[in-house]
Parts: sequence; structure tokens; C-alpha cells
Amino acid sequence: MQKMRRVRFGAILAASALALTVGAVPARAAARSPAGPWPSCTIGDLRVLIDLQGAVGSRVGSIRFTNFGDQTCTLEGRPGIKFVDSQGAVPLHLAKTLAWWKVNAKPKPQGWPLTTLKPGDQAIVRTGWSNWCRPDQNPVWKISVPGSAGHVNTGYDGDGPPVCHDPSQPTRVEIGPFEPSADE
Repeated sequence: MQKMRRVRFGAILAASALALTVGAVPARAAARSPAGPWPSCTIGDLRVLIDLQGAVGSRVGSIRFTNFGDQTCTLEGRPGIKFVDSQGAVPLHLAKTLAWWKVNAKPKPQGWPLTTLKPGDQAIVRTGWSNWCRPDQNPVWKISVPGSAGHVNTGYDGDGPPVCHDPSQPTRVEIGPFEPSADE
């Protein structure tokens, strides 16, 4: 009887260890990029910075995504963007725009549209912001990346929001695709 209890207890321990091992597989392993061996970046892997400059009543520049994770990961497509201010969600007109490399007539980056980021590498997204007609001067930017749950909250620390051109129209945000930073 004692021997049978040890065998059952051993079997239960082995089954529990297997269940714990299977449950401990990192979520990143399931998020392989369809075009490469590296997993897709999660919003938790990235630091996000809004880098815009004044341009005739609007703001133009980039959103910068730096890989602060410990693994190489990939980005593809465009980020999700929402604005929130003291009045709540801000109605936005989101429009697709070209990548910087196309606008500047540069060669297509290697591997594009997939952008591979080693730890410390940076991707950029060409961004324009116009027609800000709300009282708050700095809305919260809620930014997400494709294939990753959640978002990061950040703000624009530049020279104020763009000019209000038409209060009957929503704020316009132009968003390009991910691409490697030109600084690399």
C-alpha cells in the first residue's frame, strides 16, 4: 500500500511539473512574425516618443519606437492611435501617409515592410497632426502596436498643439508605416 501511494504521488508530481512547464512558455513564443524568425514586438518591449516639429499651423515628424526588450523583435503595419483629454475621447480623422523613405526618395529598407529591431534599435512612423480645436493643450496619446494587447500613454512635449483651422472638423492625424530609423 505504501509503495502504491508513492507511485501515485510520483505520477501526480510529474503531471504537475509538466503542467507548470507548459504553462510557463512565454507569450512571445506564440507571436512569431509571419515573415521572419523573430517574434512581433509587444508594446511592453517598446519605449515610445512623440517627436514632432511645427509646420505651418500643424505638427509633422515621427513617433519613435525603441526596443528596450532583451530580444530582437519585429514591427509591421501601422500603430493604433487614440487621443484622450480632460473631456474624454477625442474624435480623430486618421489618415494613412507614406513612409519617410518614400517621401525622401530613398531606397526601400532591407526586409521592409517588416522592421526588425535588435535591443536598443529604433523604428519610426511618419506622423502629422493638425486641426486641434480643444481647450486642453496636450492630450494623452494612446499608442498600440499590431498584434499586441494594450497601449502606452504618452504625450507631445513640443511647441504646443497645432492651430485650429475648422472647429466643425475632427483633429487629423496622419500615420505612416513602421520603418527603420534613418539615424541607424
